[in-house]
Amino acid sequence: MSNDRVAADLLKMLQQPPASPGAGTAGPGPTPQPPTEDTTNPPVNPNVPNPNVKPIDPGMLTGSWKASRDDGSAFDLTLNNDQTYSWKFTAPKQEPRELSGKFTVEQNVLALQQKEGGALVGQVTPTGNDTFNFKMLGGPKEDPGLDFARR
Repeated sequence: MSNDRVAADLLKMLQQPPASPGAGTAGPGPTPQPPTEDTTNPPVNPNVPNPNVKPIDPGMLTGSWKASRDDGSAFDLTLNNDQTYSWKFTAPKQEPRELSGKFTVEQNVLALQQKEGGALVGQVTPTGNDTFNFKMLGGPKEDPGLDFARR
C-alpha cells in the first residue's frame, strides 16, 4: 500500500460524515467554525491533525487496548500485525457494539476503516509507556479523546 493511497483515503474519510452508528461514539462530527478576521492566528481546523505532534511507530500500536469514560462507557481496541482491528464499545444500559476492518497509520493519525463502510479517524498521542490518547479528527475542541492503556 503506497503512502499516496493512505493519504488519499484519509482525505476522503475526513470529507465524509460518519456513516455507522458507532462512528460517533468518541464524539460528534465537526462543528462549523465561524469566519474569523484574525489572519495572524488562523483558526485550528479540527479536521487536520496537529502538525506539532511527532509521527508514531505503527508497531507500538499493535496489541490490545482498553479505555473508559466517566459515564461508564468502555472501549476495547485490538490492532493486529496484519493491519486488521476490532473496536468494541459498551455504553451504560446498551448492548455492546463491535466494529472491525483494516487500519492504517500515517504520521500520527490512526484510521480504522470499517468493513461495512465508514471510518473512525483520530490523532494518536503517546502519553507514556503502554498508553496513548486517541482524539477523533473533526471532534469538538473540548473533547479530551480516549486514553487507552495496554491490556
